[in-house]
Amino acid sequence: MTTRALPWTPPPATDVQALPAGKWWDAVRAASTVGERALTLLGDENGAVIQDKYGTLYWLVEVGSATSWHLRQVRS
Repeated sequence: MTTRALPWTPPPATDVQALPAGKWWDAVRAASTVGERALTLLGDENGAVIQDKYGTLYWLVEVGSATSWHLRQVRS
């Protein structure tokens, strides 16, 4: 597997900063039951994932890569 440099860098601060989706990545939201199963199935092939305080999982994916996905309990 090769790694390529990303066109963005994290903000130079210790605080969290919201950045707009659709510019550097898209977010795909999955219900916790679906998301937990996906995490198990993906294993080490998983990318960046955020879990909110309600258990919902958000995958950060390449812009436009999920536009053709049609899965129950998953939104992009």
